[in-house]
Amino acid sequence: MSDPWKTVARRSTVVVLVLLLLADVAESIRVVWYRHQARTLSMQLNRLRSDRDALQYEYGRLLLEQATYADPHVVEARATEELGMRPLPVLRLIRGQPRTPNWPIMIERARQTPAQEPL
Repeated sequence: MSDPWKTVARRSTVVVLVLLLLADVAESIRVVWYRHQARTLSMQLNRLRSDRDALQYEYGRLLLEQATYADPHVVEARATEELGMRPLPVLRLIRGQPRTPNWPIMIERARQTPAQEPL
């Protein structure tokens, strides 16, 4: 007859080995899961960086376009060509007008006016 303690020891050794095997499998699954998450996040980060670079390029292009359209010569050219606008007649300053006692400087429209264009 076998010793009952040896049977218990064998059973407990088998149980411990099975538990260690299950823990090892669970840890392996956990490692695979976290590697998958890391790869997914890495791909997302690369995609977001590429989107950021594209947006920075577009922003720089828009800044250049804004600087171009903010130039007074470009504004005047577009206003005259596309909208048919004409600049106002030149104003001249007249000092010491007797009709304006509160203002030492009076603004008067120049006598020359541009020729009217037919409609």
